[in-house]
Amino acid sequence: MRKAGTVLITLALAGMGVWLLGDTGTETPAQDPATMVPEKETASSSESEPQPLPLAKQIEPEPMPDEPLPVMEIPEAMTAQFSMVAQTFEQELYYPPYSQPILSSDSPYLTPNRFAEVEMPVLDGKESAVLSLDKYRFFYPEAVPFKVKSSLAVLGMRYSLLDIGSREEVASGSSENADGEMQPDESTSSQLRLKVTVRFEGGSDVLTADISYANPVAFVMGAEPTYTQQADWMIPVTIDAKKAGLYRLRANLYREDGTPVAVLTEKQKLGEGQGEIVLKAHQSVFSGESGAYSLKDIQLERMSGRPGEKTQYGVSKVGQIDLGELDADTLSDVPYQPSEQERQQLRFLKHLAGEA
Repeated sequence: MRKAGTVLITLALAGMGVWLLGDTGTETPAQDPATMVPEKETASSSESEPQPLPLAKQIEPEPMPDEPLPVMEIPEAMTAQFSMVAQTFEQELYYPPYSQPILSSDSPYLTPNRFAEVEMPVLDGKESAVLSLDKYRFFYPEAVPFKVKSSLAVLGMRYSLLDIGSREEVASGSSENADGEMQPDESTSSQLRLKVTVRFEGGSDVLTADISYANPVAFVMGAEPTYTQQADWMIPVTIDAKKAGLYRLRANLYREDGTPVAVLTEKQKLGEGQGEIVLKAHQSVFSGESGAYSLKDIQLERMSGRPGEKTQYGVSKVGQIDLGELDADTLSDVPYQPSEQERQQLRFLKHLAGEA
């Protein structure tokens, strides 16, 4: 999935793709490829459709440069789809990419580490079973617990964790019921495949699921006192990094009553040791509502710095960071102004839709 700065459009009918790339710091959390399938089958996952956003107060943008766009023959059946994408993208631009509102209880931002359960056929399709985990990404020294759900009685299991790249076994075990657990060691830091041979009443079958297991390279320790700066509420978050690099911090902002408000995202280069990433909440997401706020669903990534380098992950030492009271009246009501790159992307989308 892609958010305001990154839009992927597949021209299936025309047999070509158009990428609009402009990393503005916020991306919709991708559903990690957690699958549960019999050994000879594979499961596919679909991405959530972008949700329309309500319009926030905004100054009329300046006219875009009147530069000619390339002439493209777009099948008429596709123009309506491009129009919908352009509309969603335009609505997202009413909010800064670093402070996007959460408007739905089923927003993927609220479950960034969700394991997607998939019910699959077993025993030649006569029955079905689900391999269930609490989450997709685990961090050392966490154990990896799981269970098998089925209408059939589970008489026992043998299971192992395999490194997807090297195919080496990193942990294994067995149980006499539908529950299992494995404990990878500190050196395990890769994409893993959980392979479970389940003994049902009536026969055995194999279920697999892909997960991530990481040795954290940084830790979120807490936050310093907040302050306001023009239209933004500034939230300095303390990071203890084991490795220097470019880090991306994402967290959800909640009201005191538990209502989600916005997803906040920021990137910052950090050296080894203690540092700081300042999240910003734009006035447009508060709707003028003062009160106590907190951060939850905290995610920290050390981003790839060169081709071939894998993204690494950090973990928060605290599940929730209480931020105290915000007086919304101290925030400027200056609306967000899209960047020139964002405006050009919107212009191109409308061009594909035949609207510009």
